[in-house]
Amino acid sequence: MDYESVEHFLCECKLYNEYRKVMYEDINEVLQLRKESSHAKISVGLLLGQDWGNLVTKSQDREIKKLVFRFIAASKRKL
Repeated sequence: MDYESVEHFLCECKLYNEYRKVMYEDINEVLQLRKESSHAKISVGLLLGQDWGNLVTKSQDREIKKLVFRFIAASKRKL
């Protein structure tokens, strides 16, 4: 059995491209709400709240996490 990493599931797996595209578009809208955030790149760290530093506000981080959970729910995968 192959191991599926978090990065593969959230950022690469072709099975979920449709859901990921929606999530990325929604995240980009959240990031555009603040000039400093508009340059942030979507990464596993950003999706999980690990490396946003001063680029993303706590409010934006919460919204991003909601979108990640929506993606997980849409994929019908279990945590």
